[in-house]
Amino acid sequence: MIVLQGLDGRLELRTKDPGIPSLRQPQMAPFRGTLVTAGGTRELAPPASELPVAARNPAALYRQVADDLANGTSTAPTFEEAVAQHRRLDQFRSGS
Repeated sequence: MIVLQGLDGRLELRTKDPGIPSLRQPQMAPFRGTLVTAGGTRELAPPASELPVAARNPAALYRQVADDLANGTSTAPTFEEAVAQHRRLDQFRSGS
């Protein structure tokens, strides 16, 4: 479960089938969300997609790259940003 705590409440994200290890990550599995505020609790659903779950992240990245090429922008992550992200993940894994 991922919990984002804010001043006005919290957002909880859970995968729908935590029993399958490869599907415990929200970006790779169907998930459900709960928004909890002083006004109550509301269940959230991700946007519907025709793509299989494993294809959604790469598809979004390819859309960003295509938009950048068409519009002369640079919103898609760079290779250097990817390397930095993987280094951070390695630090988390190693506990340093």
